[in-house]
Amino acid sequence: MRYLFLLSFLILLAGCRRENSARLPEGLSSDSVIPREEMVRMLSDVQVLEAFLQLDVARGKNVTRMRDFYYDRLFSRYHCTEKRFRKNLEYYEQNPETFAKMYEEVVATLDTSDKAHPKK
Repeated sequence: MRYLFLLSFLILLAGCRRENSARLPEGLSSDSVIPREEMVRMLSDVQVLEAFLQLDVARGKNVTRMRDFYYDRLFSRYHCTEKRFRKNLEYYEQNPETFAKMYEEVVATLDTSDKAHPKK
């Protein structure tokens, strides 16, 4: 299911190509760009968080407050705000090939994590 989500996200992303890949989105300065490696770690954590929340949605739970709580914790962990994270997503999405490679790293990170913690 995770791979299906990631694949559909990458396909959606590929259709959103922008002309100027060097431009910073409005409201994002060069000193507030999240380094690529850290962004990959954040995206990995976002995928785990979303999978966790989707399990609760499938169980019929309302996850709105829980989602806000966990995202606040995630952003706090990375000393980031939601606005900065979203602006960085805009920035990295400007180059779909690079962003797809970043998501390949996300998948590899999640695969490594799965192998480190085998299911019982």
